[in-house]
Amino acid sequence: MLEARRPLPEIAAELGVHRHTVEKWSMKFNHGGPDALKRTVSSGRPPRLTPEQEQQLLDALALGCAHHGFPTEQWTMKRVCVVVERLFGVKYHVDGLRPKMRTLGLSPQKPTKRAIERNDEQIETFAKETLLEIKKSRR
Repeated sequence: MLEARRPLPEIAAELGVHRHTVEKWSMKFNHGGPDALKRTVSSGRPPRLTPEQEQQLLDALALGCAHHGFPTEQWTMKRVCVVVERLFGVKYHVDGLRPKMRTLGLSPQKPTKRAIERNDEQIETFAKETLLEIKKSRR
């Protein structure tokens, strides 16, 4: 239609689009020909970490928190952000790194809360001996 030099309002009415849209198409067509009107795919923002760096990050996280100088063995998103910045010089916000961690196969986990005074040996002894006595006496 643009090659045939049909009036822009007529093209807009026939295609059911706004006249300004046809004007944009016309400008593209005049500068680049029919190829300028082809659909383009936007690749989006390039990734900040390469696939090799992502694998290095997974390997670094597998070493544990203590290896990276943290006092406890509990990964938090803030700690992962610190490790990424140390290793690769790339700053991530906590909310920006969370989807990346999911794509790498990691998911948020909450550690089981246990009392500091907990004694697993006493619990096991209680379960085997004392609890059995209590159950027997109830019958």
